[in-house]
Amino acid sequence: MDVRNRHVLVTGGSRGIGEQLARKFAAAGARVSITARSGDELDRIARDINGVAFRADLLDAHEVEGLIAKVEAEVGPIDILVNNAGLDTADAFAKIEPSVIRNVVRVNLEAPMVLTRQVIPGMIKRGGGHLVFLSSLAGTGSFPGLAAYCGTKAGLNNFVATLRLELGAYPIKTTLVAPAPSTRVCGSTLRTAPTNRSCSGDSGPSNSSPWPSPTDSHPGWSARLKRIVVTCATLPGSAPVIG
Repeated sequence: MDVRNRHVLVTGGSRGIGEQLARKFAAAGARVSITARSGDELDRIARDINGVAFRADLLDAHEVEGLIAKVEAEVGPIDILVNNAGLDTADAFAKIEPSVIRNVVRVNLEAPMVLTRQVIPGMIKRGGGHLVFLSSLAGTGSFPGLAAYCGTKAGLNNFVATLRLELGAYPIKTTLVAPAPSTRVCGSTLRTAPTNRSCSGDSGPSNSSPWPSPTDSHPGWSARLKRIVVTCATLPGSAPVIG
């Protein structure tokens, strides 16, 4: 699939990985829509890339269920869905509030599943599409203080693996991205982070995240993001992008 003139929706597109992906898709010639809870930053990025911003709270089931229809009604059919938005935790599991656990599950696992469910019928009808999921090595590893986050990413990994089997007869590609966290980022998180904070670009309850931006924290991030865009453009079938 050539991304030129393809419509890409990136969730959590107001900062971090989501912002960088949106910029790289736009630079590759795609028509990009971005969504997040934040306002000014989301609008600024949309202007920068000549894209369209949609404010949406992925904690709100009603907004999640209506997002795909809203975006497609305004911009057109979605060719590539990038499920990037996420929340994490940074405290012992026994200390975090149940409401925080529910929020992490809703954004990291429920929202990608529902958005994917909403976009698949149109992709099948049009004869193609690409689904991208931002997971983490936390989905296969164990990191103290990130129990809920690790659980949702493990769930996302298995969901995508099963989805690939179900979509095997259809011309819909899938890409699972599992970035490796840097030591600097993990150490910062476990020492200073609040118990419910956004990652992957969506805006959470606190904007004072101790995480540096992806491109600052790891010198290989720019190349990795480019690989994701190239993967969406060129692979003849489903494939993971690891690390």
